[in-house]
Amino acid sequence: MAPSTSANSEQRLKSIDLLIKGEPEIGWNLLIELLPLVHDVGSFNYKPRWRQFSERDEIRVTIKEYLESISGIVERVVKNVGTNGRRWCEVIEHFPDLPPQEKEKVLFKLSECINSIDERKLELWNNLREILSRHRSFPDAEWAMPEPELVELEKLYNKLEPDDIIKCSLWLFDDYWPELPEGKELEDHKKFEQVVNQKRSSPIYTE
Repeated sequence: MAPSTSANSEQRLKSIDLLIKGEPEIGWNLLIELLPLVHDVGSFNYKPRWRQFSERDEIRVTIKEYLESISGIVERVVKNVGTNGRRWCEVIEHFPDLPPQEKEKVLFKLSECINSIDERKLELWNNLREILSRHRSFPDAEWAMPEPELVELEKLYNKLEPDDIIKCSLWLFDDYWPELPEGKELEDHKKFEQVVNQKRSSPIYTE
């Protein structure tokens, strides 16, 4: 949430609150766009040419201010996400790139409403599995989430597991190399293929 404005963080957050109140869907879309992504890029607005405030020194954002801004955005996200499955899918896309304490807020909120999510529950379940698989497949990468965080995420993944056997197993056949929640054996393709074939041949997939 780097500013291209002379407004401070509190003023910007109040502006977002007003937008959410007047135009809830537009406000929600803005919140999602303001959540961090690891490969995010941005550009600054041009300064006004004929206004005195454009002569002020360049505003630099400290790490503390940046984290406070993210915290303010996440606070509004968990307040407005509700039980909307589509919104939860959008939030989870940004989940790995959130600071640890913000991850805790999101997980707590999801655990509260997980049984009441009204739509796209299967998609959310699949999204969680993809995160688990990606980060467990590359545990030594700088961007990888630590295992304790993945364990907490997996608890919610298990709660979202469909009761329908077909829905529960379909993802195993959607890709040649499916995203296993326990991660992939990247160095041993034969072993990974054996694991996948074993899961596919089982009438009921259990982790």
